[in-house]
Amino acid sequence: MQKRREIFRELLSKDNVMILTHKSPDGDTLGTAFALCRVYALQGKKAAVVCSDRIPVSYRFLTEGKIMLEADFSPDCIVSVDVADAKLLGDSFSGYADRIDYGIDHHPSNTGYAKKTIVDSAASSAGELLFDLLKEAEIPFDRQTAVCLYTAVTSDTGCFKFANVTPHTHQVAAELLQYGFEAEPINRRLFDISSLEQLKIEADVISRIESYRNPAVTVATLPFSLLENAGEDLEFGALSSIPRRIEGTVIGISMREYEKDAVKVSLRSMDDRIDVSAIAAVFGGGGHKRASGCVFLCPLEEAKKRLLDEVFRHYDRVFGGRE
Repeated sequence: MQKRREIFRELLSKDNVMILTHKSPDGDTLGTAFALCRVYALQGKKAAVVCSDRIPVSYRFLTEGKIMLEADFSPDCIVSVDVADAKLLGDSFSGYADRIDYGIDHHPSNTGYAKKTIVDSAASSAGELLFDLLKEAEIPFDRQTAVCLYTAVTSDTGCFKFANVTPHTHQVAAELLQYGFEAEPINRRLFDISSLEQLKIEADVISRIESYRNPAVTVATLPFSLLENAGEDLEFGALSSIPRRIEGTVIGISMREYEKDAVKVSLRSMDDRIDVSAIAAVFGGGGHKRASGCVFLCPLEEAKKRLLDEVFRHYDRVFGGRE
C-alpha cells in the first residue's frame, strides 16, 4: 500500500503528461483518463488524453464533443489507464509501448509493460482504483473529476449489476454523488439510449443467437456484411450483454466481425467456476475471470469453431460433457 502511494505521488508530480487509453475505448478507460487529466489541470499542470480510435457517441460528454483525441505537445511523461497490455493501445500509439512511465489498471492480466504500475484486481474498475489512490494521497478534486470517475465506475460495473461490484464500489459511488451531479442522465446515456439503426442491428444479432450445452453456452454473432454500409457512430458495447440475458446462460459469447476476416470476441461468465480469462488467454486475449475478450484474424465461422472448441473444454471440465 505504501509503495503504491509513493508511485502515485511521483506520477502526480510530473508535468507535460500524455494519458493513454485503450483502443475501442469504453467508459472506464475514458472516465479514468479524463479524471486524471483534470487532477493535473487542478494542479496547474499540462496533460492530455489520447486514443487511437473514434470516441463513441455515449462518451463524448467527457470529451466536449471531440471525436478523436490527440496530443498537441511532446510529453515528458506517459501514463496509461485501464490498459492491460501495450498491444491494446492501437496502431496510432503502438510506438509508445516501451516508453510508458506509469500504468494504472485493475486487470489481473496486466503484463507489467509500464516502468511502474499500480494494479488492483479487487477494484471494480480503473475509476474505482483512481478514486482510492486520490483518497489515499489526500488529493482534493472537484465536481468535474467526480463525474468522470462515476462514469468509469458505472460503465465497468454495468450500472452496478456485474459480479465485480463490492460494498466498497457502492461507497465510492455514494461519495462521488456528494459532489452534486445527477447520475440519471449519465446512466441513461450509457445504458438506455440507442439509435434506431443500432437497435435494428441488435435485433438481427438476436435472430442469429445459437445455444449449446442446453443452453448454457450462448453465442451471438454480428457478421461484417451487416456493417459494411452502417454508420460510423454505431456502438457495440451492448452486444456483450445480449447472450447473458438469456435464461440458463453460463457462458455468454458475442462475436463481431469488425473487418473482413477480423473478429472481436467478448466472453462473459455467469458462474464463478468458469474463468473466461483463461479461455481468452488461449487466443492471446485476457481480462477478468468473469469478463474477458480476444481477437481472431480469420473468418467468423472459423473463429467461432475454434473458440467453441475451447469453451466446451472448459465447460465440460467443470460440469461434465452434455449436449
